[in-house]
Amino acid sequence: MRDFIFGYGYLGCRIATRWLKQSDTVYAATRKKENISLIKSAGLQPVILDVTEADSLQELPEVDRVVFAVGYDRSSGKSMDQVYVQGLANVLKSLPDSVQHFVYVSSTGVYAQSDGGWVDETSACLPIRPGGKACLAAEQLIRNDDRFRQRSTILRFAGIYGPQRVPNIELVRQGQPIPCAEHGYLNLIHVDDAATIVDLVSHSKPNGQTFLVSDGQPVERREFYLEVGRLLERNVQFIQPSDDSNRRRRADSNKRCSNQKLVGEFHVSFQYPSYRQGLASIVGAAG
Repeated sequence: MRDFIFGYGYLGCRIATRWLKQSDTVYAATRKKENISLIKSAGLQPVILDVTEADSLQELPEVDRVVFAVGYDRSSGKSMDQVYVQGLANVLKSLPDSVQHFVYVSSTGVYAQSDGGWVDETSACLPIRPGGKACLAAEQLIRNDDRFRQRSTILRFAGIYGPQRVPNIELVRQGQPIPCAEHGYLNLIHVDDAATIVDLVSHSKPNGQTFLVSDGQPVERREFYLEVGRLLERNVQFIQPSDDSNRRRRADSNKRCSNQKLVGEFHVSFQYPSYRQGLASIVGAAG
């Protein structure tokens, strides 16, 4: 197998590590020349390109599987639409016909339900935040693409957490109040489980399906942060975020994400079946 990953970041590097165990060659795209040595040291083949620049995609290697897991870098000077939508359009147009499976890493931000009810793959998608809107537009590009609509899988990820990525943990560690709403659900997936799921899905035969990816154990924000505080032996305090803050806009979306379709299709076994096991591992490893 020959594999290509767009987005060699927090999730992408872990996907690549799993692919290396079974593939002949794994390519990883980067915009920055200073990342070449890092990618090579991981056993991957670096490819310098920018998804927002169509000319840089003219000579992509012949590969069998592709994951598009490009994150948004605010320092790039590009808009979310330029990266998530136009960038994906450029990639789809430039990929060789050898690609058997295209996996798109989307987000549960495509949902905007606020009543605390359950959502699944059939629920209405009416995103209100820019990231969710861009992801939904990108999904539509794939569904309308003559070459890849049936050779693709869309994975709508809940919040990815893991080592060095637990929201607000430093505020809790320092005893500072957390500027977020206490109530409302968090939907989460540990990064190691996320990478395992992408690897598992990428080995399947695609047929244009969409799956919601979470650990299936939504937790109220208050309970999540109280658990962080318990592990760190700190008291947890909350303050209301400002009305125009990104934190407040996130809080306006309140939903519980079902992973039943994913689990039923792929029989997923979670290393971290809920936030409790995930946080215990992260905080314990960090001392």
